[in-house]
Amino acid sequence: AWWEHMPVRLPAPSGPVMPIHRTIQVGDLLQMWLLDTRQFRSPIPDCSDTLDEPVLTGAPLVVACEDVLSEDRTMLGQQQLDWLLAGLQESSAQWNVIAQQVLMASTGTIEGLPGPLALIDKWGGFQWEREKIMATLAAAETPNPVILTGDFHAAGVGHIGAGNDHRQPVAVEFMAPPIGSRFSNRNAALADLVPRFPAVDYLEPYRGFATCTVSAEGWKTVYWRVADVADPESAVTPDSTWVLSAGESVAIRV
Repeated sequence: AWWEHMPVRLPAPSGPVMPIHRTIQVGDLLQMWLLDTRQFRSPIPDCSDTLDEPVLTGAPLVVACEDVLSEDRTMLGQQQLDWLLAGLQESSAQWNVIAQQVLMASTGTIEGLPGPLALIDKWGGFQWEREKIMATLAAAETPNPVILTGDFHAAGVGHIGAGNDHRQPVAVEFMAPPIGSRFSNRNAALADLVPRFPAVDYLEPYRGFATCTVSAEGWKTVYWRVADVADPESAVTPDSTWVLSAGESVAIRV
């Protein structure tokens, strides 16, 4: 169904697997890896026995269990992971961008709640692989890594650290809001809680989009609100602007 309904320039799949990950290069300014976090990932981990009651009813937020740390769990599959890590180690582009589908920032520990916490249907359920990517970025000193994310039906900004430690940021994450999807009840349960995650700097549930302007010196992301997505003449207004200077690992709201 994905191939039939998405505007991609790819030949029709001949079997159950269709590799779609690829790279885009813009001179020596930017290298982008577009990942596939759906086809090859392991089942969502079962952490149901870590608490008698869920941390947040109706949301995939749990106290992290040993399963989320397992090296056997994969979000990308081995071939795609190896391809990504090799590219990150070899890149000499000024900005190195990982574009993918789900929240990568760590949820960490929040005062008053049991922890450490994990959003198990996102990278929080595949922490060994997330740490492998962050450790590679740090060890290779890959220039200016940025993570671009969607899926959560909200606008967001965060930072991701090595060793699952947000206090040692390695990459900035910009999460684009939805242009059409509603912020679901499932996500609404998290709306007040997610901004309290230590690695999340901003989260707002609204419909809209984000634009990114990139130069050798810096990166600017502007989040835009669309007042009524059903109205072609709807007002579109800027919600917030974030800048990231080359060489820094935390975005600043301006």
